Amino acid sequence: MTREIFWTPLSAATRATLEEEFFDILWRCDSPSLARRDAATLELTRRFWEFEPIWSDRAFLTDGEIGFDARLRFERAEEETRFASLNAAKNAFAARVEFAETRETRESFEAPAGENDEVVAERRLGTLAFSWDVPLRVVWLAPVLSECATRESGTNALWIPSSRFSSPELQPEFNAQRVDYEEYFVRAAESESGEREAGLLFDVVAGVEPRPWTLAFPAESEGKERVYRSLGLTVALSPLKIDGRECVATFAVNYDGAYDAFDSHRVWYDLYDFALAPDGEEPRLFVPDAATRSGRTATGERVELRFTLEEGVDASRARLICALPRFFVGTRLLR
Repeated sequence: MTREIFWTPLSAATRATLEEEFFDILWRCDSPSLARRDAATLELTRRFWEFEPIWSDRAFLTDGEIGFDARLRFERAEEETRFASLNAAKNAFAARVEFAETRETRESFEAPAGENDEVVAERRLGTLAFSWDVPLRVVWLAPVLSECATRESGTNALWIPSSRFSSPELQPEFNAQRVDYEEYFVRAAESESGEREAGLLFDVVAGVEPRPWTLAFPAESEGKERVYRSLGLTVALSPLKIDGRECVATFAVNYDGAYDAFDSHRVWYDLYDFALAPDGEEPRLFVPDAATRSGRTATGERVELRFTLEEGVDASRARLICALPRFFVGTRLLR
């Protein structure tokens, strides 16, 4: 499987250059000149994701390396980045009804006795197609069928779902960008057809910004976890355990808020969200053989990944690459 996570991680030289540029911008955020501070803030916001390998280790915010104004401007850039990502995620969704025009899927039937005049003697099999055009990790999506309707081109007739008082929960395939739901539609009564607007209403919970993120393991001598943070996600990484060719990476994932993404039956990330990158002139990436999850809470869980390396590969300075969403959004949308 080809995924963005398999990009080669930053080299030590590139990382050093990026770190120098990042702190140069922050120091300019403390300039006596307001114009210089504002220009530096704009540059920081524009390049915010580029600098994630540096700022995700939050020690620089409290170790006295930057001034108070620079910290405030960094936090402003972070909030603007989150807001832009949130808006992009909401705007990414599209929804439409696709009717299958065959004899088997468009038929006449008798309305059951006692039904009101909303039901007429024709129904059509349609597909509610929901899609999103930016990378997201959709945990679930549920059409609110009681509020869904579509108009037929040509006749302008209004069609509504036949089982319109249910809200099926749809769970897309891993890393998908579309999920479908088949439903019979019936033609709305004339009294309703002229008043009601067409549109598809749905609820969705999705992880935003599932982009590759490179994290360094703490050394055994540190005796504690190394904590990284990006927008609404905190990852606490334990020292990498190495036994010959076998490696075990253990870390805790915690979100500021995750809606119901960590309910016991939810599975919205898998082995292909992770890779181990041993240090070297020509870095090789290794996908985990297995994952064990434990201690699940409403906002996170602990994960253990097991890797098998090739003979002769030195994992002592390896880094973990993960593609976990940086925060979650839960919203209701009309399309």
